[in-house]
Amino acid sequence: RGASPKHNHTSRGAVNMSRPILNSADATSSAMDSDEDTGTDSGYGSSVKGPDTRWVPVCCTAGCLCHVCYIVLFMTYMVVFPLWCKWLLTAPMPFTYWGEEYPDFPRMPLMYTGISQTEHETAPQIEISPIPQVQSSCNYTCASDLRGYRTSEMNFDIALRMNSPNLSNYSHTTYPVILTSEDFEHWMLAADRRDASPQVFFDQVTSESGHMYASVQDRCTKPKASTFTDHKAYVIACVSWRSLKDLEDLDGDDSAVPVPPIGGGEEDSGWTNEDIAAKCDVIGGVCGWPCNSDMPFISIPGCTASGHIDQAMLDALLPEKPLGNVTVQACTSPDTEECVTSVQPMSQWPCHECVVRERDERRRLRRRLRRLAPGLTPPAGLGGGLPGALPGMSLDDDEDADEDEEDDEEEGEVKYRSLPRFLAKYTNAVPPKDMDIVSSPKVHILAAHSMEGPWMKLYDPIDPESDYLPPTPATMPAQKDTYKTSEEEVRSMSLLASNKLTLSPQSCFGKRGPMYIVACAVNQSAYDDGSQWQNSKDKRFSPGQKVMPPPFNDRCVAVAGRCGHACEPHSGNHTIPHCLPNGYINISALVGDIPIKYNRVTPVFAFVYVLLFGFAVKMVMLCPGIFSPYRHCAYYDPELTRELKYILVVGVTGGGDEGKGTMVRNTIGMVSGLPPLCRCKFVVANNEEGHRLEMLTCWEKFCNVIASIPNFGGLTYEENLRQFTALWCEETKTMRLDSVGGKVKNLDPSILARLCGKTTLAKIKKEDNWSKFGAQAFGKLEAAITALEQDLATDYNKFTPMIPHRDYVKDWVPPDPNSTSLRMHFTSRAKPKEDARNIMVQHVAVGTWYYKVPMNATPSQWLSLRKNCQEMVYAQHDEDDGLVKVPLRSSHGKAGGLNFVDNYITLAYERPENRYGSEQDEAPSLYAIADARHQFQPDFF
Repeated sequence: RGASPKHNHTSRGAVNMSRPILNSADATSSAMDSDEDTGTDSGYGSSVKGPDTRWVPVCCTAGCLCHVCYIVLFMTYMVVFPLWCKWLLTAPMPFTYWGEEYPDFPRMPLMYTGISQTEHETAPQIEISPIPQVQSSCNYTCASDLRGYRTSEMNFDIALRMNSPNLSNYSHTTYPVILTSEDFEHWMLAADRRDASPQVFFDQVTSESGHMYASVQDRCTKPKASTFTDHKAYVIACVSWRSLKDLEDLDGDDSAVPVPPIGGGEEDSGWTNEDIAAKCDVIGGVCGWPCNSDMPFISIPGCTASGHIDQAMLDALLPEKPLGNVTVQACTSPDTEECVTSVQPMSQWPCHECVVRERDERRRLRRRLRRLAPGLTPPAGLGGGLPGALPGMSLDDDEDADEDEEDDEEEGEVKYRSLPRFLAKYTNAVPPKDMDIVSSPKVHILAAHSMEGPWMKLYDPIDPESDYLPPTPATMPAQKDTYKTSEEEVRSMSLLASNKLTLSPQSCFGKRGPMYIVACAVNQSAYDDGSQWQNSKDKRFSPGQKVMPPPFNDRCVAVAGRCGHACEPHSGNHTIPHCLPNGYINISALVGDIPIKYNRVTPVFAFVYVLLFGFAVKMVMLCPGIFSPYRHCAYYDPELTRELKYILVVGVTGGGDEGKGTMVRNTIGMVSGLPPLCRCKFVVANNEEGHRLEMLTCWEKFCNVIASIPNFGGLTYEENLRQFTALWCEETKTMRLDSVGGKVKNLDPSILARLCGKTTLAKIKKEDNWSKFGAQAFGKLEAAITALEQDLATDYNKFTPMIPHRDYVKDWVPPDPNSTSLRMHFTSRAKPKEDARNIMVQHVAVGTWYYKVPMNATPSQWLSLRKNCQEMVYAQHDEDDGLVKVPLRSSHGKAGGLNFVDNYITLAYERPENRYGSEQDEAPSLYAIADARHQFQPDFF
């Protein structure tokens, strides 16, 4: 836009040449370091033409060797690249990308995919409840939440039972996942652990280990058993498959007869070892000093370090009865409904305080007896039991009952120390081969001070007719009523199938009709691996998500499937593929060898074709010229500059952070880039787009500093100039906008000293021995630096606008034009006020400032014609066929400023004083743009 045809504009911080036969070494901008080490520490020297190496054979030069290496690498590239493209298609796909077209589903490493393939001919690894065929067993409301209305889509509850013995060697915890399909090709996830109960995982993996009987005993042992809280004790759980009535018939045992908590009943003589052998089918027990005792276990015969009774001693009590394993554990708290067992041995089990309270009727009667007349004999039996009310006395609440003493409550209760609440577990249960057994075993908790007995029962049957309530922990409120629960029911053990789960899905399985249901056990380690859920937000399954079809053994450690006609009666499953007569899916259809997946997919093919096309284009472009060496200069040669008319470096400031400090720092870098022994004009131009008068004043002060650099020491003025500006550039290159930018009100004194050149002069006197020339030699330079310092320190970032429609141009020539090739210029093109409502165009329109150019005008008249500018307005006739209207600002912004500089410099160096009088006047020029917020370094050119 308005640029001279002799120049090509490039981006800021770059250089461009109008013909390619020249190369100025390395034209890359460097903000910190030089590309080459000059071997000096002055910081300003640049390498000039190197030694003559024309005597070296051509084949041994560094350029030739590098060229040969390049050819070898290029030929290698021609061979390796096509092979690599082929490898992209033939190599296995990374495991993490398998099934990427489906939502995330945790996968196992390939080495573990054989876990669920080991038992194809045995029973199903997971037993699944049959698919219901009656309407009443199906739920058709599952689609209401999704669609807002009911459809034929349904679901139903599913019961699962894990039965995979081989799984115990590989997985500790597995989660259930239910997959459904209507055609065995398209699968979806219908339910997962969120729908499972009573647990969300399979606790056991086989029916044998999964069947367990458990019984949580009463919260308090009976008061008579408190003797076991401060002495060594053996506690055993006696499990029997016979009813309590049968146990009574053995020797008249009264296990089921209710006993009052306090007093009453016959003295319990306990069980002997012979009774245990006759009444128990399997026993297990613990031993130690209870209630957080510190007594060692070695002082208790037959007690192991873990607090269990030695198995040999237990086997001696029950010879030839290997009917399972019984364990006794203590609950950590007697108050909670759920029993959380302790992992400590018996000696560290906590004991708690229990209390036996009177019933309300007995307590009210005792209060009334206190108020009897002196000498009246209370009814017999008050101390040990309450036979009934006194004649003529009412048992209703008395209004004066609240006036009884506080210790009245304590008189009606008995506190004692109780052993912890016990949990008895019976695993690997084997019922005895006897016809006279019950459906669930019974358990009695017995304790003794030695293995010889006698053994006392820690719990008695509850007597609902007793005057006292059953024992309760002292921390719990008193019971209001005592329910008549049979001792048979209290001592019965409950069957817990820890390998069984029930799932109640929330999402639909599909439409009624042929249906496949697969139960998949997902390993916990794979499920909890975050890398398996890279595309999922919540790191878990989404109900209804699509699932990759079989084989499933790359995702499931155990798998089984059911098939059938869901929610519709049908004669059989023979019409459903892969369905066996027993209603299970053939396991060979669900598991199998996992096929290796390759990258032979459409996106990869398209990617490889694009690569090969680009490779072919590269070969066509580079192969013809690969054997032609590239001519370039290894060192900077000043003769290169003789083939240039001038080197122009332009720094443009436009306002904002680009104030005086930014301009000075930028100009220091541009001047320091003066190449040594430059054979052409080195032109530094500052273009001020902000049109600010103080910027011109500051530029003039800077030029005075450059002009005041002395010429002494046997060096030329240009050498001293380069040395001074190189050190000046080093002093200012680390400055940032927050220290010199537009937001700074006043410069920091240390920044000011470095920016104006004061520290540079001090250092160059000391480090480069300039001080030996005497103080008189630096008087003029010090005065110029002081003037620049005062200008920067006064009204920093406060500016006065120039005359808006006038161009400002200022030239600087060194005192001795022949002493250096450096030339400096300041330009600021006109910036008239423009109405923001007008469209900014490159043509003359209403509201545009313009100037007139005659048809026969010469380029030298360009600057003078711009002075006669005016604004085009309405209702003013301005037609002249002999003149051409040209906008004063044909291009806005810094781009227009660069064009202005280009035009001005082109005309300025056509002046006689700037011509060479040789062919160099017609040579091309080098145009460089130095962004105002950056800084060229001395070795840039």
